[in-house]
Amino acid sequence: STAEGALPVVAPLGKLPAEVLGRDDLVAELAKALKRRRDRAPGVWVLAGLGGMGKSTVALQLAAEAKRSGRAVWWVNAGDPVSLHGGLLEIFRQADAPDDVMRELRDGRPTAPARFWRFLAANHKIKALLIFDNADTPSVLSADGHSPPGDGDGWIRPDGPVLTIVTTRAANPRAWGEWVKLRRLDALPDDCAATLLRSLAPNVSDPGGTGALSLARRLGGLPLALRLAGTYLS
Repeated sequence: STAEGALPVVAPLGKLPAEVLGRDDLVAELAKALKRRRDRAPGVWVLAGLGGMGKSTVALQLAAEAKRSGRAVWWVNAGDPVSLHGGLLEIFRQADAPDDVMRELRDGRPTAPARFWRFLAANHKIKALLIFDNADTPSVLSADGHSPPGDGDGWIRPDGPVLTIVTTRAANPRAWGEWVKLRRLDALPDDCAATLLRSLAPNVSDPGGTGALSLARRLGGLPLALRLAGTYLS
């Protein structure tokens, strides 16, 4: 049964497009981290950028790869403390965390993250990918809800036993700490953006591809805007 106050942590793989364009290097880098040996800390990756840049899409691509490899995938909405704690309670339940650990989270104790990470580290059978999506207020991921998560004593840690991905609009490295792998997502290059438009609207006549290129430039290479426009045109 679901723990009281818990929220679903299933990755929304239905939102993953058939092809993720323009992020090949980043996706490859994350996939390599997913396959890292268990005797090395898998690390924390922060994907930062403006809204609509495709941060969650890249995270979904990795989630799909993790699921294919048989890993548990935990997708937590970190947009606010209520959503964060609801997702974490469900993770605790799925991982069979002790009742006293779950009680610490329900009570909002700052010791809850440390207890949980110790539990995961001790349970060597757990192979998982943890994704904190929409963490636009970094302090939500800290132990006390106020400090910067770069302190390393909250819900992201340099020595955490599972690979952790954070998507956020907050790109200030001082908030996240020097130990995270911060990757900024920018707009897609013109040619890649035009390719995306053409793939979404293959039946639209565009001699020479100049129309797609012009529209891609007008949309600023923003992946979300490109997908909306391409879907409309199709």
